[in-house]
Amino acid sequence: MNKNKSNILIVDDDESLNKTFSRALKQIGHNVFSCLKGEEVLNQINEVSPNLILLDIYLGNLNGIQILEDIRKRGINTPVIVITAYSDIELAVKAVKLGAEDFIVKPIDLDHLEIIVERSLANSSLKTEVKNLKEIIILNMICLKS
Repeated sequence: MNKNKSNILIVDDDESLNKTFSRALKQIGHNVFSCLKGEEVLNQINEVSPNLILLDIYLGNLNGIQILEDIRKRGINTPVIVITAYSDIELAVKAVKLGAEDFIVKPIDLDHLEIIVERSLANSSLKTEVKNLKEIIILNMICLKS
């Protein structure tokens, strides 16, 4: 179980699935927020500052790939796990090229979802730590030269 509560944003137009994911992730200690429409994503990101986004590909009018692309263009580097009901290698490759952390196909086993979420959060935490350590090293090198 995760010791630190993370904010997780679920973006899926299937209300039943959205609730199932929310319940499962809340049970393991996360703060969960959800959107049923792609149009709500950017507002939710600004409002809740998620540590992780679960993003469905097919969201009615908007496409999850388009949303992912827009998120990245705006400089938002939050880890994204792309979810789809279709096993489409082309979509998976495109999602990963756009910076998706992972790509999973429905139906999703909740234990598998928990593992993927925890792994993605741990990877994100490690990336942040490495970035911070690099900054410290650079600052120390600058100080030593002075």
